[in-house]
Amino acid sequence: MQCRLKVIIDSSGTEESVYLDGCESFYFEKDVYLPYTKAAGSFHTVGSCGFKAEQVRRIYLYINDEVRHIGLPDRVTIESAGSCWRFIFSSRGFTLLLVQNEPYPEVNANVTLKTLLAKNISHSRISCEEDTPQVNYIYVKERSTVWEAVMAYAVKALGTQPYIRGTGTVSVTAGAAETVSYSGAVLTGSGSEYGTTAILSDVYMADLSGDYTTYAESVEAKALGIIRKKYYPIDYQWLQDEQAGLEYKLDVSAKAMRCEWFSYEGNLGEDLNDKISGCTANGGSMNGKRISAIRISGDSKGLRTRVKSYEDGFNN
Repeated sequence: MQCRLKVIIDSSGTEESVYLDGCESFYFEKDVYLPYTKAAGSFHTVGSCGFKAEQVRRIYLYINDEVRHIGLPDRVTIESAGSCWRFIFSSRGFTLLLVQNEPYPEVNANVTLKTLLAKNISHSRISCEEDTPQVNYIYVKERSTVWEAVMAYAVKALGTQPYIRGTGTVSVTAGAAETVSYSGAVLTGSGSEYGTTAILSDVYMADLSGDYTTYAESVEAKALGIIRKKYYPIDYQWLQDEQAGLEYKLDVSAKAMRCEWFSYEGNLGEDLNDKISGCTANGGSMNGKRISAIRISGDSKGLRTRVKSYEDGFNN
């Protein structure tokens, strides 16, 4: 198994790097609907630890010599184990801050993804896709988050959902996505999923008079015999196109509704929205589809990867 951890610690005001190679177990996750990467694991090394848990500033996870996660130390435990010491951690990527910060509530006029983020948050560990379309306005509501503003931008500009590319790049298009061939991969399982727990059937939005005059329905929910109605107050984000706003709410309620997946030994370095090729899983039905979720795990038995592809209003 090729997995390595780099821990950045604060040593009397100076940052230092500590490398850990003794991986006992770990997992790493990315999902197009998760606005940050996730990682957790346990590493050990011989000797005694030269720092305390409170000194940890950043955590880097390397898989096959490629950094896949740079994140905050959500929880760190350092413990002695005979002649060794163990580092146990859980971490989320720095784009987590996009859902933990509120933007100033106002109309953001004539914005691209880059200018919208620059106006509402600035962090050296968060970057974004360049040269995206300009939209007339993004209405930032009170008690909302920066990520919600980015979501509104993505659907207005391109009809997509934002996701995290690499370790901390906010993206709204396929961008630098590649095609990944699995023709030589040793598959260990495959399958499909279908979930209806959140799907809405009927959505209404109030107009300026307070009447619920705008309406949209889910044909699929009705076919399933599901009745879930929602009434929304006037949403200034969609004041110029209330119908599109309601269709967006239906799509959000049905996200990841259909899913196909496969697992294999090792890891090929795939990223979100990469295209799948050369895959025999599920009768080859996943070839040509884009990757929606990735989970990599490892222990003494080696690396294992599970790849998911969603089919919904935003994917495939």
